[in-house]
Amino acid sequence: MAFVVGSSVRSRVSARRVPVLPRALASRRAFERWRAIASGLAAASAWGLAGCTLQNEANDVDANQVPSNIYRDRSSDRSIELWNSPGENLLAAVAEVEQNDKTSVRPQNNRILGQILAESGAYFSAITAYQPFGDTLERQEDECDSSVLPDAVEDLCARLADDPDDPEDQAEEQLVFISALDHAPSQTTLMRKILSCAQENGFTYLAVEALQEDASALLARGHVSLSQSGPLTREPQMAGLLEDALGLGYKVVNYDVTEHCLSCGRLEEITRHGEQQAANLVARTIELEPDAKVLVLAGPRQAYKEAWGPNAPYTTSLASRVWTQTNIEPYAVEQVEIDLPAMPFGASSPTPPSGMYLASGPYNGQCMGQYSTNTENGGSALNTVIVHVPPQTDARRWDWLHATAEERRTVTASCAACTAGQRLLVQAFPAGIDVSDRVPTDQALCQAGAGCQLVLPAGGYQVVVWSETARLGSAEVDLSNATAGTVSL
Repeated sequence: MAFVVGSSVRSRVSARRVPVLPRALASRRAFERWRAIASGLAAASAWGLAGCTLQNEANDVDANQVPSNIYRDRSSDRSIELWNSPGENLLAAVAEVEQNDKTSVRPQNNRILGQILAESGAYFSAITAYQPFGDTLERQEDECDSSVLPDAVEDLCARLADDPDDPEDQAEEQLVFISALDHAPSQTTLMRKILSCAQENGFTYLAVEALQEDASALLARGHVSLSQSGPLTREPQMAGLLEDALGLGYKVVNYDVTEHCLSCGRLEEITRHGEQQAANLVARTIELEPDAKVLVLAGPRQAYKEAWGPNAPYTTSLASRVWTQTNIEPYAVEQVEIDLPAMPFGASSPTPPSGMYLASGPYNGQCMGQYSTNTENGGSALNTVIVHVPPQTDARRWDWLHATAEERRTVTASCAACTAGQRLLVQAFPAGIDVSDRVPTDQALCQAGAGCQLVLPAGGYQVVVWSETARLGSAEVDLSNATAGTVSL
């Protein structure tokens, strides 16, 4: 049932794509360790880019003028401070990070801007501001031209089901690794959408890297905390994933490593960090319940189950380390965002249909191979590639999040003091709750007086609206039966 693609259909992976970890940036010291790890991992994989050791250069053509816009290879200290503690007004923090870094930091290093834009719901801006592996929006090549790809959720759910007539199949898919970019909430939605079918097929654990508190504290509270759960869980899709999992009875575990070896060399730190993450994951799941089925949301390139790269020295990812420690072969899923594809929609178009599609051999092996990489032993690093087709605008958020028709709600916010087209942050919380330490069900950067696409189940909501300088106010909006509502402040 678990089809894999052979080495004959390996892809041409860009030499600029270097794995980046860890996910959380708790301090300047942690950020510097992250930069060192990224740089070392690039060297270990023999990719063309030497991590973050980039030459600054001026964007100023007049040699007689002092350069006015020097590109930096890291986010500013103030931006990192804002990422860790944005305060009540997220839009004010977004505006300040934009001012600090938008035109000053190279896209491959502009992580903080990408993260905070993703948190605020500006998805296209997020993945274009921060491009750690080269172009985030992949270009389709000839291998996919003749492919007809199935719906990702439906097909992946079918693959997670045990075939009662196939004993070998019943031993597969015990450990399912799904990669996701931190600053692409559209990829987190895949895991959200398969939680129910996975539970029906016997999965009981959800392991994540983003949670920065003990999972027992999350369980006791019952919801993600803005102040306690970690910076990456402030993003509504990630918070929703964790809360959905709790509601379905999953045992949520965190496996990240918060302490780093400051005296280690780069490659030693990479190895120690990866091995400890794998050890944490195993100790909190399989060691406790050897037959448990586990869903793992992993960082980018961490679902590869074989040592990989264009040539030696090869990179070992989290899934490979867990396979070594448990002797259980993972089912490995990578996700990619596609830029104006021809497949499976015919001619390229500025507005391709939104969706998530599944490529996996032997039926779509060539298409899958386009987005895979070489491995040390010639075996496949992946079982499946999930292909996302996003719009190229922040406004079409329903398509970014692959929202069902039942979840598509429009909220229009305006205020007496607002100017036409003024940027606002619109947040929707369930009605009747204390919102002071809660993550919104959804939030987005929208224009005053214009409809804002939010992804919300039917119900009543407390809508809170912010400008770059202040909280403008809140109002109750009943979306139990209506698909649109207004807030006038």
